[in-house]
Amino acid sequence: MPSVSDPLPEEMTFEEAKNQLHIGKGFVECVPKEVWEYEVSSKNVLHQRFSYRQRDRSRPLIGDRRPPSPLDTIQSNHWLPEYTTDRINLLNVLG
Repeated sequence: MPSVSDPLPEEMTFEEAKNQLHIGKGFVECVPKEVWEYEVSSKNVLHQRFSYRQRDRSRPLIGDRRPPSPLDTIQSNHWLPEYTTDRINLLNVLG
């Protein structure tokens, strides 16, 4: 996982040959492919959760939707220890 001093990561990838989930500069080992591919309501669970922890959290405006709240900009700009705990817990639940 990224260290506490690292900025928020830009991408999350999966290295199937090694069963490694890469998040920014860090990784988690022993992640089954089935966990990486797990979906609920046609949405990949890991990708959905990562979208809240990545550097670019902007979302495109679709249709006649309200503009994003200014409160959306009040977020951490680096990886927090809670993010690592949250990610490991999610991987354990999905596993």
